[in-house]
Amino acid sequence: MLHTKDTILHGVSDELGYFLKRHLVQDRARYSSDHEALSTESEKELLSVYLPREIKKWLKKEAEEKGTSMQAVAGEIIEKVYNHEKTINEK
Repeated sequence: MLHTKDTILHGVSDELGYFLKRHLVQDRARYSSDHEALSTESEKELLSVYLPREIKKWLKKEAEEKGTSMQAVAGEIIEKVYNHEKTINEK
């Protein structure tokens, strides 16, 4: 899995550009063979938070156990809470 910010990559070959565009799951991508450039637009927004050291240690441990990043673990938790709240509010 590859997460990108909004970006433009220059010097991208046709094969790589079309491969990335074809396999993009969530974000938008445009490839220009004339300019050998791939542009991506992410659906995700960056969020920085300050956490107590103990929570950060716990996130790090969880991430190591799951073989992922602390950001991914925190994102999963926030999405679960958000979806739960959204479900409750829709009733």
